Amino acid sequence: MQKTVRSVMALLLAAVLLLSSVCVAFAAPEQAPLQVGIVSDIHYFSEKCTGNWCDAFMRYAESNSKERYETPALLDSALTALAEHAKENGMKYVFLPGDLTPNGEYDNHVELAQRLEQFEKDTGMSVIVINGNHDINNYRGITFENGKKESARITTPEDFLDIYQNLGYDLAYHTYSPSKGQAGRMSYSVKLDGGYRLIALDTNKYTADATADGEDVQETDGNITDELMAWALEEIQDAIRDGETPIGMEHHGIVQHFELQNSIFQAFLVDDWQERAEAFADAGLSMMFTGHMHDVSITDWVSDNGNVLYDICTPSLTGYPNYFREVLLDNTGDHLTADVRTLDVDCVKPVTVRGQTFETPFRETYSFRKTFSSDGVADLVMGFLTDTLDSLFDAMEQEGSLVGALKSQFGLDVEALISSFIDVRLGCIEIFTAKNVMSFIADLDEQLCTKVFQDQEHTEAMVRDIVQRCLDLPVSDLPCTKYIDTYGFGDPSKPGTLEDAARCALLMLFGGNQNLEDDPFMMDVLDYFENRQGANDLFDFLYDLLLNDLLQDTLLGSLDFNIDTLFPSGTLGHCTFSMLDTFLTLIFRGDKSYTNIINSVLGLGLIEDFDSINGIADHFIGEYLTQSQLDSIGHTVSYMVGSMITEHGDGEDRDRFLTTEQKEVVASRDNYRLPSIVTVTVGEDAATERNISWYTKFSVSGSDIELVPYSETPSFSGTPTTSGVTAITERHDRSFPGVDLGIVGFMPTKEPLNRHTVSLTGLTPGTKYCYRVGDASRNWWSEAGVIETADNSDTVTFLHTTDPQSQNAKQYERFHTVLKTAFSIYPDTDLVVSTGDQVDNGTNVNQWKWLTDVSSDVLLRTVYMPTTGNHEKKGAALDENFILPNVPEQDTDSGVYYDYDYNNVHFMVLNTNDATSKEGLSETQLNWLRDSANGSDAQWKIVVLHKAPYSNGSHYDDKEVVAMRKQFKRLFPELGIDMVLEGHDHVYLRTDSMYNNHVYRSKTETLT
Repeated sequence: MQKTVRSVMALLLAAVLLLSSVCVAFAAPEQAPLQVGIVSDIHYFSEKCTGNWCDAFMRYAESNSKERYETPALLDSALTALAEHAKENGMKYVFLPGDLTPNGEYDNHVELAQRLEQFEKDTGMSVIVINGNHDINNYRGITFENGKKESARITTPEDFLDIYQNLGYDLAYHTYSPSKGQAGRMSYSVKLDGGYRLIALDTNKYTADATADGEDVQETDGNITDELMAWALEEIQDAIRDGETPIGMEHHGIVQHFELQNSIFQAFLVDDWQERAEAFADAGLSMMFTGHMHDVSITDWVSDNGNVLYDICTPSLTGYPNYFREVLLDNTGDHLTADVRTLDVDCVKPVTVRGQTFETPFRETYSFRKTFSSDGVADLVMGFLTDTLDSLFDAMEQEGSLVGALKSQFGLDVEALISSFIDVRLGCIEIFTAKNVMSFIADLDEQLCTKVFQDQEHTEAMVRDIVQRCLDLPVSDLPCTKYIDTYGFGDPSKPGTLEDAARCALLMLFGGNQNLEDDPFMMDVLDYFENRQGANDLFDFLYDLLLNDLLQDTLLGSLDFNIDTLFPSGTLGHCTFSMLDTFLTLIFRGDKSYTNIINSVLGLGLIEDFDSINGIADHFIGEYLTQSQLDSIGHTVSYMVGSMITEHGDGEDRDRFLTTEQKEVVASRDNYRLPSIVTVTVGEDAATERNISWYTKFSVSGSDIELVPYSETPSFSGTPTTSGVTAITERHDRSFPGVDLGIVGFMPTKEPLNRHTVSLTGLTPGTKYCYRVGDASRNWWSEAGVIETADNSDTVTFLHTTDPQSQNAKQYERFHTVLKTAFSIYPDTDLVVSTGDQVDNGTNVNQWKWLTDVSSDVLLRTVYMPTTGNHEKKGAALDENFILPNVPEQDTDSGVYYDYDYNNVHFMVLNTNDATSKEGLSETQLNWLRDSANGSDAQWKIVVLHKAPYSNGSHYDDKEVVAMRKQFKRLFPELGIDMVLEGHDHVYLRTDSMYNNHVYRSKTETLT
């Protein structure tokens, strides 16, 4: 018995010991502050790859804005500072968020890894790396180890893991292995002292399953695949379950650093960054350490739930401003905090390169001028163009012609293009074919190569002169003086130039902690373009430079019109055209330059306004370039520059104390949390139905409407109306141009949105309601609007508007003023009928936002029935923004035709983008029009269209308009059309009754 008791006691004791060990193993780690260092974008260039500082390398390094041969010295100064500071602050880890080498050269990786491992041994600190976009499968790497520039050995994914196996990967707690492909495979996590979990994400594209061209070659863009995202979110939750504080590191940005980064520097953010940031913030990841952009910025994303994610970007160590960072993390309180300090690379040890020690701070005394060119911004621009010019002239040398170079470099096959539409033969006899044209082009090619692009040095000098002339353009009456003492540029004795402004902008963008308001010169530059003559002066300058100097003097003035080359020796017509060439030489007194011949012929006055090349240009500029468009360009320049050089977030970029406690969520139309682009149209029955469409950000899902009886001061309960309501929410990404010049734009940018639509039925005729739309679950509602249904009477009042097309929010204020004025004069207006060109660019979501949001106080209280204009010709522009009634089956990409009734009026809305120069409107649309008109017994029948059949404007003779006029001249009277509303020509015109293209004035008779 005693033996049994002892056995039981032993088992119990063993169980207790086992249980206690399990509890210890699963106990939350001790929370404690943690000091870390961050060094980013080293772009390390090893001494081996310099070829012992050979002449070829030195020429390359000195002509390049990158600090190549300085990198070992810069790294040495930074590591010395980190080691010294660690003695005081107890730093344990150094993070390196990518771009470890210039272009993934294997030897550069190896030498850098050796240097970092030695640092670990010397200091006891741990270095944790992740790759950048430059580091793997990069075929642009170079080496000079043999005394000349050669391609370097690339670094494969396997190489990278092998080289850096002791620099973070040896500490890996979990590693990521994709189920297929290789994208993101360098990702891993590390348990850090103090109860932190670092999640290092490989956001780079360098394998076929991630790259745009499907090859194992690196790209600049970044991406977190869905599978990697799922792994990262699980890793965050695993850390939280283990009582750890998750933090992240990746090369690409997770939050944009300035307002337009998503538009013009898309490659410096991960794809779908808004959604990734929202998910990370709500999962509990509140800090991400990044690089790549080379700027000093700390920006944050606040989720719809108030959770915050900071993107802490550290600039390149080996380029201006040569900062590294030290961050004190503290998870001992209710919220994680971070005290971020930004330090100069030479804060402890001056930078010494090949025996030369630079004065401190290195960023002022050397780096700014090296990174952004000591000889001026023109040299910086030329640095970007050098590779293109090198490739072009190498191809010209190999192919023996410019045409051949264009084919080999850009895939432009001139001969094949010409052959596709020029081939005149008589039986088997060639009369005029591509061979003739290519003979002529070959002569131009030779002239270009010998007279214009004489050699690469001459061409580069010509391009540099053009660039410099642009940079010398005065842009302010004030001198640029703020940085004379620190960075050495500017001149207090003369007005500031575009070059001064460019240097200031570069310094502010990349330097951090720059207060724009402290620089009167830059404030004046922005005002010059936004509110004064900046755009006009710039246009006048470019007109003279490009049209006169470059086109007429340099190009057309240097090239001779040798018409005989169209029929070279041995071809039919050679003798005739040889004689013609001789004749041209005589009548133009030996000057057969294109400039002389064109201007001489035009100078005969045979074509009005076209008396010279400048006359032609002036004609079309006067026809199509308006002051509003120039104002838009000025606004765009000011907005783009201002957004890049203005501090963002709620503090300074260099040094900040960050707290991750929840933030107040700001809901506005600007951030799409509140309904934006709200449009209201009638349903199939204007007396009982309404359709409402609006957009929100991707994470706002509620498509709710609250409908209450009309009141001047409506009282809403917050409870959505459900009776007679059909609501739909759909993901609907929209786009806008990153560089937006109004009518045209460049660099298309995606805006991830949800589209919400509500259809109301069962409304009471002749009744007014108040309403609001939004997401009831979050209490995010639009302004209050008013719905007044048709009363089925024999009267209707409507406003006709047309072509409000504008290019920025400021310009749409004019449309707002027009609407408010019209409604003040006609307060009983039932609806607004627009005859098209609501916006300048139908696919630009920003313009639709400005159209509707700026005038929302009016448009939410009425019905707006649109027509497709020529500026809305693609992208199903109307379908994207309105829910239209009675739309027959059709392809709506170029526009929509539809009809609707309002009281005693039958409106038939045409799509004139469907018209061709020969046929006019398609027979399908005309048949629909006939059916629509004949099927209505309304008292009034009104056709609404954009392109005006009758007008005193400039489009009266457009071929498709002429064709439609022929179609409509008898059709409209025969269909009983009472009125035609039109737009397009931007003029006022009203005719009397018409038939067969003739006016029949109405007569009034009094019968007794």
